Amino acid sequence: MITREQLKEFDIQLILEIESELQSAKERFPTKLNSLHEGYAIISEEFDEFWDEIKKKEQDRDLLKLKTEGIHVIAMMIRTLQDLVI
Repeated sequence: MITREQLKEFDIQLILEIESELQSAKERFPTKLNSLHEGYAIISEEFDEFWDEIKKKEQDRDLLKLKTEGIHVIAMMIRTLQDLVI
């Protein structure tokens, strides 16, 4: 069984990976998003890649790719909020 401390460490690591992806995206694409529609399009594209991995048979799924695509979705949601809402 996973301990509360291990779960907390996992959460911290995941947040750091999301932050790293967010910063990487900002370096690759330094211009702020132009509209919520653009943000939605990027999020949708990333989510499609995440969904493609989910649709595979369980034994064929690449869990690292699933995690990576999930992180991309979250990072782009944060980016959209930062650029256009907050």
